[in-house]
Amino acid sequence: RRMAEQILSQNEIDALLSAVNEGKVDVEAGEGVGSVVAGESGAGAVKYDLLSQDRIIRGRMPTLDIINDRFARQFRITLSNSLRKILQVSVESTSLMKYGEFLNYLPIPSCLNIVRLHPLRGSCIVAIEAKLIFAFLNNFFGGATNAQERVEGRDFTAIELMIIKKVVNLLLDDLERAWQPVYPIRGEYLRTEINPQFLAVVPPSDVVVLTSFELEMENLRGTVQVVIPYSTIEPIRQYLSSGIQAETTDEDSGWLDQIAQHLHDVPVRAEVLLGTSRITVRDLLSLAPGDVITLDQPQTDPLPMYVEGSTKFRVTPVERAGVIAAQVVHDVPVERPRKKGPPVLDDQKSPA
Repeated sequence: RRMAEQILSQNEIDALLSAVNEGKVDVEAGEGVGSVVAGESGAGAVKYDLLSQDRIIRGRMPTLDIINDRFARQFRITLSNSLRKILQVSVESTSLMKYGEFLNYLPIPSCLNIVRLHPLRGSCIVAIEAKLIFAFLNNFFGGATNAQERVEGRDFTAIELMIIKKVVNLLLDDLERAWQPVYPIRGEYLRTEINPQFLAVVPPSDVVVLTSFELEMENLRGTVQVVIPYSTIEPIRQYLSSGIQAETTDEDSGWLDQIAQHLHDVPVRAEVLLGTSRITVRDLLSLAPGDVITLDQPQTDPLPMYVEGSTKFRVTPVERAGVIAAQVVHDVPVERPRKKGPPVLDDQKSPA
């Protein structure tokens, strides 16, 4: 294919280049992270903004795409059940953009909902087209879907705000389920705004992750947008850059066999409790050789044996090879916490 017709002739191009070289024509450098600095001392230098987020955003987040797809499927089911109508919800796009750019193309009024995704820091935005809100309102109260409904010139009423909060909470519940296998979050609805100027979530120059979902209901189509500041998900980026974890994990029998085999040689601490009692500090200080402390354990009952603090067996004391030993009477199927307490001195003192 031939190139487009030249706007300048060759003579005009030569004259322009000559004027630039002689300094007769000023050349201004553009603004931004990669602006070229003109001048004798700065020729060829590039301005670099260390505070710009453009320098740290690189690579894709495939797991976030999987989360969004899972959310779209779940949200479709939730809305269809709530509205008693068949809806279609699909992921339209996921992109990175400056927060200021997102605010610039928002219509006024808009249904802009401030939410939190605990434990992630910062606030996020759920933007719902106003025509969707009126469609939801009509359906909740038995009306028909009307694509021509308008909201210009007024705020949302109390009933409309109630419906908005209900829809946003349904959305947050499904968002929690979609995130659960990757990084558990808890959504919290904060408030609803109609003017983008009141959305001071992050500075306009900060980057946000904008995911748009298209909702289709009868003769109506609208968009729901979830806006998450990049600074909010940056601490968990490693979870979003790797593969998603399975919801259910099949047990690896070979791995479990190796664990069990090595556990056979792990030493454990076994203790036999003779009994317990309680004494006062005065009695404790007056103890002397030959005093007898009466315990609460009957002489004929088996003694409890604790293995790593849990009751495992009932035993009786015996003598084996010149040392005290414990003979197992029966095991204890239900583990009970070991009772701990200082021994108590009996009122009567008798020689040992």
